[in-house]
This record gives sequence, structure tokens and C-alpha cells, in this order.
Amino acid sequence: MIVVSTILIIGGFILYTVLSHGKEMWDQLAQTLEAQQSLLLQNQEMEGLAKRDGLTGLYNQRSFQERLDEELRKWKHEKDQLFLAVMDIDNFKQVNDTYYHQIGDQVLNWVATTLQSLQRVDDFPARYGGEEFVLILKRSTPDEAFEQVELFRKMIAAQSHAAMNDNIVTVSIGLCAYRRQGLSKEELFAGADAALYEAKHSGKNKVVVWQEKEK
Repeated sequence: MIVVSTILIIGGFILYTVLSHGKEMWDQLAQTLEAQQSLLLQNQEMEGLAKRDGLTGLYNQRSFQERLDEELRKWKHEKDQLFLAVMDIDNFKQVNDTYYHQIGDQVLNWVATTLQSLQRVDDFPARYGGEEFVLILKRSTPDEAFEQVELFRKMIAAQSHAAMNDNIVTVSIGLCAYRRQGLSKEELFAGADAALYEAKHSGKNKVVVWQEKEK
């Protein structure tokens, strides 16, 4: 009986020790998994922030460049209608100089919010930099693409701003279609940018469509 009791006591002690260590190992494993999950979430959050403009919340220029590359690769197979609009707030320096940068930031946010409100499923709006925005439009006819950016322009021009003595803000827009395979991303952007330049220098507050010259 003494031997049996001793064996049971020793066995119980060993079992308790194993279970205690097992619990410690399980707790350590749970803590490690929790830490890894937290790190993964932080990395995803940082990656998301890196793709967004800090002021407006729109995608930033890097994200725009990546998306445009992707859409041009898809175009080779899908042949969907693809358009690029480059938009610039008219006289924005004057807004900053007159009403200061805090109001200028409010204008940028308002323009970004208006652009997002008109965003369709396949559209990709982004802040390119400063007072310039870009919009990738897919699955649109030329008329639909023009109407989309023209509606945006009208919505911007229709709103007066109390913080600016009820003055309005306007935008100029250049629109360019991706019409043929082999047209580079740089050529597409240059076309939209040239149309924007024409809009700026022919009165502002308008949409100009780039017409590719025949070769």
C-alpha cells in the first residue's frame, strides 16, 4: 500500500507538473499568436495609410500609378473603354493667399468628397498632388465619360462657401481616352494634362477632351 501510494503521489506530481508546463506553453503560444495578429493588423493599417492621402483620404499618387498600370495591362485583354481625367482647382493659390491654408485644406477636402460622391463601381479617384486630382473611368462611352466629369465640374461651381465670403470654387478638367494598344501610361497622362492646360488657358472652369493628332 505504501508503494502504491508513493507511486500515485509521484505520478500525480508528475502529471501536475506536465499540466502546469503545458498550460504555460499554451499561454505563451496564445500570447505569441496574439502578438503576431496584432503586428499583422498594424502592418495592414500602415500599408493602407501608405496608399492614402493624409488630408483628403483619397488614394495618393503612388496608388494611382499602380492602378493605372494595372488597368492598362487589363486593357490588352478586355478592351474596355478607359479614360483618364486630370483635374485642377482654379486659382487655388489665391484661395490660400486670401483665406489662408486652413480654408484651402477645407476646399481640398470638399472637392475630394464631391469627387467620391460621384464615384461609380469601377472609377478610381485619387489626389495627384497639391490641388490636382485624377480619375480613372472604365466601361464608359466617350459621352458618358464626359458627362461624368462635367457633372463633377458643375457640382463644384454651384456651391458657394461661407468661409470664403460666399465665393465659389471652380475646377478645370482634361479628359483623355485610351484608344489604342501601345499607348504608354505617360502618353495617356500627357494627353489628359495637355487638355487640362487648354482648359486652364481658355477661360478655366471647363472640361476639354484631348484629341489625338493623326500620324
